Parts: sequence; structure tokens; C-alpha cells
Amino acid sequence: MSARTGLIAGLALGAGALVSGLPGCTDIGDSPLVWAPYEPPAANTCEVARKVFIPYCVSCHNGTAQDVDLRPEALAALANMTSPGYSPMLLVVPGDSASSLLYRKAVAPGPDDGDIMPPGGGIPDSAAAALKAWIDAGAPACEGEPVPLVFPGGPIAFGGPPAEFTAKRPTWAGSAECAPEQWWNLGDEGTSLMHPGHDCIDCHAREGDAPKFTFAGTIHGALTDMDDCRGAPGVKVEIFDTNGGLVTSATTNRAGNFMSKVAVPADGYTVRLTYGGRTREMRTVQTDGACNSCHGPVGTNDAPGRVVVP
Repeated sequence: MSARTGLIAGLALGAGALVSGLPGCTDIGDSPLVWAPYEPPAANTCEVARKVFIPYCVSCHNGTAQDVDLRPEALAALANMTSPGYSPMLLVVPGDSASSLLYRKAVAPGPDDGDIMPPGGGIPDSAAAALKAWIDAGAPACEGEPVPLVFPGGPIAFGGPPAEFTAKRPTWAGSAECAPEQWWNLGDEGTSLMHPGHDCIDCHAREGDAPKFTFAGTIHGALTDMDDCRGAPGVKVEIFDTNGGLVTSATTNRAGNFMSKVAVPADGYTVRLTYGGRTREMRTVQTDGACNSCHGPVGTNDAPGRVVVP
């Protein structure tokens, strides 16, 4: 898809405020976990961490930058804790989400509750349902299972590797993560299957004979997939303008790549992914079609990792 430099330009699947004009990877809370469907009951700390606190809160409330620590290991302390700055309100009243400031601020703060969190729009309904269920169940502590770092959306039909991919781990990858264990192995061969995970828009802009794309990216199978790890095929990618009109759509190919030459709307766009009956919708308007320069296997500029299949 591009010469091998950087990370493939992907979608900015933002989870922060609905703010026009942001570059494609500056959202606090960007995460493939953001749009994971809520599967009740699953009301324990580990689940609520995965579905609410990790994607929406810990980029700021990480034990150092803010006065309330919302990392998974700190959630047990929230029950009956007086809220800093809003005393005598309690952050979490076990069994009573309506009286819990943490829930109210994430959904619809009252006049005495301060600003909605995260700034600009709170959390989507599925995350709010997970938070409410956890509090109403008594804010139970984690039972010891790990909080997954890989999106748990369900099986991905990778199928056998295309001829351009191999199941043999390349020597440069070391112990790197790769969900399907299939790696691009044809160097800079000119095909739309090449180099999933790399920044194709940036590279194509510097290669005189390479096609120029406005939107291009890879949908991966795991948050931590490395460059050249095969992405998820068959994911429908729809791009909408700020009025909800469809700008363009594509389906990821056998490498998980997609691309388009349709112009990026001047006032920005949003995105919806669909796979296996599941969907994920971004919440922040973006203006740059290249985002995996931030959404790499570890993420930069507050992006937590890859854009992954719903």
C-alpha cells in the first residue's frame, strides 16, 4: 500500500469532545475499547474499567495529573469517597448511581455538579449503562481477572494468509504482537495489501509515482498489533460529514487496508465501522484522514494504540 515508512494512515476514531478542527490523533481517550458494546450484567470493577475508565478517564485521571485516580487498581477506593472540590458529595454511593457524582458528571451534571466529563459530551450510552450497572450493583471490587488490553469484540474471520503474507514471524518483529500471526513479506511491492500499519498517506505524498489518498488506513485485530501485521478484512468503513451525510465508504481488503481519494470535508468528518453486526462510531469531528501516525502499536499524542475491528 505504501513504501515502508511510518505507520499507515488510519482513521481518527476519537472518543473525546465533539470539537471541529482537531487533528486526527489528539483525542484524550481515543481507544478501540470506547465503542465496545455493553454486554450486561458484567458489573464488576474489571469490566467497568475496560468499558468506561480506561477508554474515557485514565488518560487524565492517572494518579498524577488529576486529584481523582481512576486507574483500575484505584477503583475500589472510590466507594463513599468525598469528591474533591464538591464536598460533601460522594463520588460513588454503592447501590445508588443517581446519587453518585461520578455517574452524574458522566451523563448529565446538575447545576452543582460542575462540567460534564469527559469534556465536551460525556460518555456514550453503552458506557453509561456499564457505569450505572457497576454502581447499582454496589461498586464491587475486581475479582482478580486482568483488564484486557486487546479489544474483545469477538472473532475475526482472518482466514488463511494471502499469498503476500506469511505466518512466520519476521526477525525484526521479536516478540511483537500480531493478532492473526500473519505478516506482510513482499517488501515495497506495489499493491493495496502492502504494509498494513504504516503511514501510506505520508509516504505516498513523498513518492512521485504513488497514488495520492485522502483517507487511508488499516483496521487491526488487536490494540498492540505491530507494523506489517495483517489487519482485519471485511470491515465496513463509512465516513460522514458534520451534517451526517455520507462522504464515502469502503471495506477493508484482505490485509485490513482501506483507502479513498474523496476530498476530506472542510469542516471535518466522523466515522462508523461495521463488522459482524457490531458497529463503532467516533464522537469527535476530525479534519485529517491520516491517523495511524498516532495510532501505532503503543500510540502517541494520547492515542492508546491501533484502530481495531468492532
